[in-house]
Amino acid sequence: MQEYRTLSAKLFFILQLGYFKARKMFFVFDIEIVNDDVAYILRAHFPNQNTPSNLVISKPTRLVQQAAILKLLDYQACSSEWKQKLHEKAQYMATINSKASKLP
Repeated sequence: MQEYRTLSAKLFFILQLGYFKARKMFFVFDIEIVNDDVAYILRAHFPNQNTPSNLVISKPTRLVQQAAILKLLDYQACSSEWKQKLHEKAQYMATINSKASKLP
């Protein structure tokens, strides 16, 4: 987090990290939606800072942060190859499940 120079980028990183740890997903959000979380982070980690008027960072910065979080937590992004394999597996499992429900 210390790599980022703006308060918005630092807050965005902390929010992304926390939400990823909780949900294993990344989100794009605005300050109104995460206002309570931002207020908590400011009190806990940046007590002398005011809430920024907006929580906007560039898409490249957001993607770099996401890559850093994945690396930090030993995850990797799902490739299109794996998405296709998962889709095929889900289709297969759906056919098995629908056949099983037809048994007496």
